[in-house]
Amino acid sequence: MEKIRIMHWVHNFHPTKGGGPSHVLDIIKNGSNLKSSVVTDSLKNHVNKLILDDLEIYRFPNDKYSSDINRHSFLINYLKNLFYEYQRLRQKFDFIKQYDYDIFHYHGVEFPSMLSSLNRNFGFDFSGTFFNFSNINKPKVITLHNHPLNKLGYKIYDRQIKDFENIICVDKFIFDYCKQKFRDKEIHFIPNFVDTNKFYFRNKNINSKKLKIGFAGRIDPYYLDEFKLSIRVLKKLIKELSDKVNIKMALINNDETKFKHFVSKDGPLSSNISDNKFISITQNLNENEMIDFYHEIDLLFAPIATPGISRMALEAMSCGTPVIMLDNEDRLPIEHMTTGLLLNHSTLNIKDIMNE
Repeated sequence: MEKIRIMHWVHNFHPTKGGGPSHVLDIIKNGSNLKSSVVTDSLKNHVNKLILDDLEIYRFPNDKYSSDINRHSFLINYLKNLFYEYQRLRQKFDFIKQYDYDIFHYHGVEFPSMLSSLNRNFGFDFSGTFFNFSNINKPKVITLHNHPLNKLGYKIYDRQIKDFENIICVDKFIFDYCKQKFRDKEIHFIPNFVDTNKFYFRNKNINSKKLKIGFAGRIDPYYLDEFKLSIRVLKKLIKELSDKVNIKMALINNDETKFKHFVSKDGPLSSNISDNKFISITQNLNENEMIDFYHEIDLLFAPIATPGISRMALEAMSCGTPVIMLDNEDRLPIEHMTTGLLLNHSTLNIKDIMNE
């Protein structure tokens, strides 16, 4: 039987990134009758094309265009980077027009960082001018991983959803929204899931005098809300609980220079966390390393900004590790003081929660 060929479009495809890359990787791994191709951005130390079993990854570079970017003013740098991102988008669209496949799958709604900042700073959907999929004449599927945060976000979602016949919703909120608004579409609710054979349960011997708290999240300005929130939570942890906890950090960041800046005394935390004895730092752990991470810690802090539940939280709970998240709409299966802890979104009442 001939295999079905799927073309996946996903931003920053990397096994340790979580979110979209994890979702696409699950489709690739579990599709026994699929031959997959991935169109994504280049990463440092990666070749442009990598071929694995029934998987081809095509990476489109951006960094080679911007080697002289530091020699110019902020405005010129901004405009040049925006132009380079536009060039890369055009290259991707030109590529998928020429490539032969049966189904097109877009993991959305995600934009390159310069497009995101342009939309956000001006409150207008500039991306709609040259980032749409209406001209792709193949069966199309879009995965919506979470729901928008504001009116502009909904406007962008609505525009992109119209280009697709089939919708996969990972979050129940966006599933209900799509069922109500897009009645002519095929809409499916496929929530995050965990392989409990891999992420297996283990009883914990908790040290009541000093808890080991895991902190896992993206330290990446592309995910602006989560980036700011991560910094707020980390500052409060360091300031209020340094005598009561040890912190083990699993950070997701594909830029080593930015990572070193983040953990330095000149970074956004204004504290050299790499010198703190009660903090240990790892980054970009693979799946097996994350399992060990969940088993080693007593609690997991998952500072996810958007409503819904994260795969990371489900993985930790499957390993027997309670999860602390922000109290932001639907967080099931986390129930406060039963299967985990929920923080107040505005006050981040970490100390009160820990005392409970």
